[in-house]
Amino acid sequence: MTGGRAAGYTPFADAPPFQEDEETPLPVSISADEMSHLNKTGEPDTGTQADADPTILSAVLNFIWQGGSPGDAWLHMTAAQVGQVILTLPYTMAQTGMVLGILLQLGYAMMASWTAYLMNTLYMEHVNRKERLNALSQYPAHPNERDHIIQYHEVIGGLIGPWGERAALFFNVVSLLGLAVVQIIACASDAYYLYNGMNKRTWTIVWGLVSLLTVLLPSFQNYRAFSFFGLVATTFTAWYMMGTAVHEGQQPGVTHAGPLDPQQFFTGATNILFTFGGHAMAVEVMHAMLAPSKFSLVYLLSSLYVFTLTLPNTISVYWAHGMCMQCPSNVQGLDRQCARRYFGAKGARAPRCY
Repeated sequence: MTGGRAAGYTPFADAPPFQEDEETPLPVSISADEMSHLNKTGEPDTGTQADADPTILSAVLNFIWQGGSPGDAWLHMTAAQVGQVILTLPYTMAQTGMVLGILLQLGYAMMASWTAYLMNTLYMEHVNRKERLNALSQYPAHPNERDHIIQYHEVIGGLIGPWGERAALFFNVVSLLGLAVVQIIACASDAYYLYNGMNKRTWTIVWGLVSLLTVLLPSFQNYRAFSFFGLVATTFTAWYMMGTAVHEGQQPGVTHAGPLDPQQFFTGATNILFTFGGHAMAVEVMHAMLAPSKFSLVYLLSSLYVFTLTLPNTISVYWAHGMCMQCPSNVQGLDRQCARRYFGAKGARAPRCY
């Protein structure tokens, strides 16, 4: 294996035919001699190693570590769309109201899927141009360059110019910085509800250090196990919350007033927006796929699965607790003396904010 890819892997093997236009006057077809440049890497062919030792351990490690299928991309994007936000969606529903909350989820999901389709189209156009330019070049791309992971700002720069690349890089860095801070704080808040022996600032430092370990993963081809376990945990939490709310029933004196002022509504709408995201890493996920042209369908299917977690969970918990969900922003805070009520605790008392 080289650079984290499986032996014999051909980048962008399923890329659609390149279409010539006035702005990109490249040849519509390339001869076999020209395409031979793509295979001149200066390294011996490792695609047919007859002496390989396919042991059970290596097979298990490859299954856990090596991924590039549409299923892997589905795991990554689904896990990225919904995580800790599942614990704050009932609070969001209390801010926006049930009807508007459901409509916002549907609207954001459609916009997110359309954005993923546009990004996938731009990515495929970018890699088609890049591969054909390399094929026509007198000096083929260095093998290390072929293992380079394409990112969002490079796609924009390759299509509209250096100024677009710089602008996209700036906004991407700013947005990812804010997202990273929010995620670390959210992890610290969840940990504090489960164990308040350390304050939230200490938990934030702990989770910040844990998050740094992700730099050891080469690419999204190596996230299969992490995305799988993360999605299993999120799915269990969402359905357990729903089951608990339905089992306990509607609390006495519950009301469903909906948004009380515009500020509350837009705060809740912003939180729902975080549910259908993951676009900052979408290009890197495409690059890790053996068939990147299928990413649009993958993202649509991931959004549909997210609905099976967010809608039943949010509707049932808001139905059971109503406007009381505005007391804590995190569902674990419904009763500080029984913070584990949605994680297996029995005999939980009614929330004190009624």
